[in-house]
Amino acid sequence: MNKKVILGIENIDNYQDYFNSTTGYLTTSDDLKFVGTFENVSFDNFVINQNVGLTFNNVLFKNVGFKLLADNLTLSGANFYGDASSSNGASIYVNAANVEVSDNTFELIAPEGQDFYAINVLNANNAKLLENIIYYDVPTANAGNYNHVVRIVGSKNSSYFQ
Repeated sequence: MNKKVILGIENIDNYQDYFNSTTGYLTTSDDLKFVGTFENVSFDNFVINQNVGLTFNNVLFKNVGFKLLADNLTLSGANFYGDASSSNGASIYVNAANVEVSDNTFELIAPEGQDFYAINVLNANNAKLLENIIYYDVPTANAGNYNHVVRIVGSKNSSYFQ
């Protein structure tokens, strides 16, 4: 069993001990518990590229999201806020099999001049998007860009909004 590392609360910057400060890639195989508010981090997304346990307790991710690149992950119980300055393309990006994104709250404003999604699922078979609450605002015309709440492409047997 992996040990559980607590990120946030008293030492909000300790995430840099477990994620590459430039790319956001996970650098540990320990299970992670996120607590508190994460904003102004040094990258756009926490990149989960290994199968680790993820726990969220009273946590807010402000203008930072997650790329879920390992199979069998669950992201549940987090809060995401993104304003028009966000540049990560999606709050949650899924590109792995058997991933579940459930019981999260999103409050997002699409940035001008770029594609943006609350949840973007690409080539992720058996992905499940369940019981998420999403507030999504596109304040500008943003013609020529894709602004969708949820995008699922090339993902067999994926389900959402059950």
